[in-house]
Amino acid sequence: MKSLRVPIIAAIAALGLTAASNASAGGSPELITANADGASARLDSGVYNPAAPVAKQFRTPVHCAELANDGLVYVCDRVNDRIQVFQKDGTFVKETIIEKNTLGDGAVWDIAFSKDPKQTYIYLADGSNEKIHILLRDSLQELTTFGDGGRQPGEFYAVHSIATDSKGNIYTTETYHGQRVQKFVYKGLGPVTTKEEGVVWPKGEK
Repeated sequence: MKSLRVPIIAAIAALGLTAASNASAGGSPELITANADGASARLDSGVYNPAAPVAKQFRTPVHCAELANDGLVYVCDRVNDRIQVFQKDGTFVKETIIEKNTLGDGAVWDIAFSKDPKQTYIYLADGSNEKIHILLRDSLQELTTFGDGGRQPGEFYAVHSIATDSKGNIYTTETYHGQRVQKFVYKGLGPVTTKEEGVVWPKGEK
């Protein structure tokens, strides 16, 4: 683990996707997504069970879809606690599960890519577990996390959205009663020393 390096700490692309509600009489509510070529994917609103086999369909809500520079599409299947990766034509590539036992709102709320040309890292906002996960984009391996639940700087209350700027700084927003934006300043790369960084206070400050 010590050989791994992570950013020390917080582009929107049109994917050609549309979404429509499809609640038929007597049936379960679901979403239908369709790309410009007419291909579609069905979304299931059933209850997530971490002990069950991995679902082959999304559950609502699908909370993000981000296009990487290499043309891969990363989808936040929030209630299924997973990121799925697709080619732009909808072909499935791979997936990873985040905090598998998270129920309710789910763990995978939003993602942003690091700003290096290869977009080496994924920053994942986990509003249920009140933290940011840092993953390697190519393998989806989780390296570490930072943050914890609370109202103080560096803590989160339902962290909802995440973005990066051209300098690599990270910005987060909080929903429900969190109601704030936080900025985390990029300080370069460093070794992975723990799987959970906790609240990231700058050195020499409280």
